[in-house]
Amino acid sequence: MPDQKTMQKQIIDLLKQDLSVVGDLHLKRIAAVILGEQVDCSMDTLASELFKSNIAVGKILAALLRCEWQSVQHLIANSQPDNIRQQVQQFSTCIERFNGLQEAVVNAADRSWQQTIDLERKSRILAECKAAWLEAGTVHFHNYFNEVPVTAKVPFVSFDGERQLHVKATEELGRVFSAAMAPTDALISSPDRKYNLLVRSFQCKRMALSLSIIDVVPACQENRSEVRVQLDKPTTVRYAGSRQQGEAILVDLSCTGMGLMLEAGAQIRTGDMIDCTFKRGALLTLKDTRVCWTKKMETGVRAGVKLQTDAGQRDAIYKILFLLQQHIAGRIHQLGKPTWMK
Repeated sequence: MPDQKTMQKQIIDLLKQDLSVVGDLHLKRIAAVILGEQVDCSMDTLASELFKSNIAVGKILAALLRCEWQSVQHLIANSQPDNIRQQVQQFSTCIERFNGLQEAVVNAADRSWQQTIDLERKSRILAECKAAWLEAGTVHFHNYFNEVPVTAKVPFVSFDGERQLHVKATEELGRVFSAAMAPTDALISSPDRKYNLLVRSFQCKRMALSLSIIDVVPACQENRSEVRVQLDKPTTVRYAGSRQQGEAILVDLSCTGMGLMLEAGAQIRTGDMIDCTFKRGALLTLKDTRVCWTKKMETGVRAGVKLQTDAGQRDAIYKILFLLQQHIAGRIHQLGKPTWMK
């Protein structure tokens, strides 16, 4: 019966037939997993390392199948024919190890493909943005202050190959940056408004601002059908549904939806229908609102709720939003340039 070192060498020799460009360390790790030994990384990490050698997923899986066949033949030749229970356990363990490896390879291939698609999409979006900036001669920046958009259109200067955008620094642009949670970051919509460029300032000199393109992210707030406003003070909402009833905090509001923060352990689920009652001036009772999403957080459960409102309820919500927007607009007007622009 071959010892462990002999089996490891045989497996590594088989792997080298298709994976000759893979380093010896990674081949030893794969062989160790096949033999049921501990390795110093996860199978997902190991599979990801394989793809750094630009090997096709089919070639990797073919190499693993050859190793699996040899392992099964080895078990057949060396198992005790009278001990069926032991044979079943050995074959089951062998197959589980190979299934785990193959699943990790397929997942790594999917991630690699997705990353390639993401890079191509980001390159396309940047090219479209640059063309739009050149044609218009301006760049449209925005951020959100208590969910209310703050925008500025400024003169475009240039966009270089290092993903650095250069524009004129203006008072309005300073207000956009001051509105953000991170006062060095801002957003720029793609021409189709499906994506945002996340940009970060790295130099401001003589009213010329240079920014780095940090990421390309899907647009979310920009695609809302109604403007949503963050509330200026805590407002309690009483909710009741088929699973549970209780109290939540109203985080933000529009005529078609609202955001709630529920107590930790709340049993509300996506798709639930709930009735909500809260008071901001007038008492509002909203029937058959639908929970669109939920997210567990350290402080509780965050939920997004779609509203079913009649004409009277919409008017009441419009009045609430109007007063909130007036207050927020006054605060936005008072925003000045961030210190790094002065």
